[in-house]
Amino acid sequence: EGLDGSRETLGNRHPDTLASINNLGLLLHAKGDLEGAISEFSRVIRIDPTMAQAWNNRGFAKYKMGDPQGAISDYSRSLELDPKKARTWTHRGNALQELGDLKGAIENYTRALDLERVGVAARRRPSFGLDALDLHAISFAGPPSSSTTRPPSSSARMCGSGSGKSGASSGR
Repeated sequence: EGLDGSRETLGNRHPDTLASINNLGLLLHAKGDLEGAISEFSRVIRIDPTMAQAWNNRGFAKYKMGDPQGAISDYSRSLELDPKKARTWTHRGNALQELGDLKGAIENYTRALDLERVGVAARRRPSFGLDALDLHAISFAGPPSSSTTRPPSSSARMCGSGSGKSGASSGR
């Protein structure tokens, strides 16, 4: 009743309705009903073919059903729509690996790791916004060294004040 009422009130194309259908697919997937999950994700895709998460979810269900080629197709469409999802790159890498395409799998895993590295760098610098130069430097950085994996010093956390006072907080 809830989903039907949502459709009636909001219409099929409303994001809340799409999210509800997508969530139903996730629930069916979690219960082991992969065919039902694929059906629900396909409904979302028919209504809004630009919803990258539905493509990714359907790909994952296809992969679990033993259809890595179908999964790759869905993952590829998801990545065309949203290429910054590390998890989708990893999923596609898994499917490629299962099909024996180790080079393709490694390329996908590398892309996922690169995206995760950018995400970790952004989360580790909460008092600084990442600008284009920061993103450029991170994306071209090699493997993290021990000096880049340590948290910044207390003076760096204080926006580089150099005052040497510790414990100051910007309240963010």
